[in-house]
Amino acid sequence: MNGEFKKDGQEWHQQHGTDPSKTIVFERSPKGTYYHKDTPQQVRDILERHMHSSTRLFLDLGDPKTGQSWGDCYNVQGTIGRSMGPVKIPLMIAKRTSTGGPGILDNCIVRIKFTGKHGRELYRHPTYQPPKVEFPQQARLYADVTQS
Repeated sequence: MNGEFKKDGQEWHQQHGTDPSKTIVFERSPKGTYYHKDTPQQVRDILERHMHSSTRLFLDLGDPKTGQSWGDCYNVQGTIGRSMGPVKIPLMIAKRTSTGGPGILDNCIVRIKFTGKHGRELYRHPTYQPPKVEFPQQARLYADVTQS
């Protein structure tokens, strides 16, 4: 991990993986989780509230500038966990029996809802645009916002 703590540990400055001239800044929440500096406060609050609970969420990822959903089908449903180590980031935990999972692109979340057919929506980007449905798994995940 190429980076350093700044502002008395309230920020982590990470060197960009493909462009060393760029830096990604993560901000520490009051509970100790680090979020990308561009992650909306409402998204941070929802992730913190549901972290380490048994609540299953669906995270719709997309372009944070336009609100256009990418239509992802993998690593977007599960419970919210947190990594270990000095820079704790939110993780997507797929199943109750899972011991870990991938880091969440928290700054790219354009919609959050509870999982299931009638899952209540918790967050929607102000200019949210549903994805173009191209295959059956997408149709199931995005049925509430698209017309197949």
